[in-house]
Amino acid sequence: MNKLRIAFVLALLLGLFVVGTASALEIVSYEDTGADNTVKDWSEAGESSLMCNGNFDAETWVEGEDGTFPLCWNVWEDSKSGWESAHLAQMNYAAIGDTAEEFPMDDAMGIFVRNVGGKGPFYAGASTALDQVAALGSNYYWVEVQATMWGGYPQIQFNNSILTFKDGMYGNSVAFYGFGTSEDPDTVGEWRELFHDEYDYGEPGIVPCANPWEECIQVGRYETVWIDAEEGTPYLHIMAGQKFDTNNVWTVFGFDNILVVETNAEVEDFSGWWNVGDTTWDEEAAR
Repeated sequence: MNKLRIAFVLALLLGLFVVGTASALEIVSYEDTGADNTVKDWSEAGESSLMCNGNFDAETWVEGEDGTFPLCWNVWEDSKSGWESAHLAQMNYAAIGDTAEEFPMDDAMGIFVRNVGGKGPFYAGASTALDQVAALGSNYYWVEVQATMWGGYPQIQFNNSILTFKDGMYGNSVAFYGFGTSEDPDTVGEWRELFHDEYDYGEPGIVPCANPWEECIQVGRYETVWIDAEEGTPYLHIMAGQKFDTNNVWTVFGFDNILVVETNAEVEDFSGWWNVGDTTWDEEAAR
């Protein structure tokens, strides 16, 4: 796993709740989350990644002027009344079995959103500058982004089973990535979906997941993308949120193992979604 060794940061990670970052998002820690060994595996291409901090390990959550934040990332949220203030989460992904010893520093970046009576869509996100891509210039690059999501959605009891209304899940919670010319998400030319209802080998996608399930798939999107560096340094953006204002619906999004790699890909665009592994959490944990 490609890690940035920043020894002085470790002492700063003792606090669970830190308010800060340029966007004023609250930063919290999720210690109840976990991931299997497959999710933790850093792609072989990760060693050649052209971006700073695509795997969000604990060592890369640093102290800035406004608080703790993931190194090299700028975070933001919509400012709309009736939506609970989004927060950013340092998600512990080293909590399942003996993998905790093998990968004691493996974390992910989480984003939490909840509707409390607001109107219209609500999004939060993050961006990072691709300085190495700017130095190489415009070209096709191999891009990998892994993500999961689960949350509290409307449910009813039916016989011995719990049914979850799909309009509170599949049609509402969404996440994307894209490339822009600055930290401003409005500069992104095309938002690319991170979740899909069927993966390349035919297994139906079961994302997002309901909080009581306590387990969900982590999806990887892999593709060759043209990144334009003609206007200066390109920025990779992540955006997540809810399209509709279903009251009291909340979602946790988890992002990990993001990389951009130089490639000699042909003009044809290869695109695919894959089931990377499983993530877990405690349904009783506070969000």
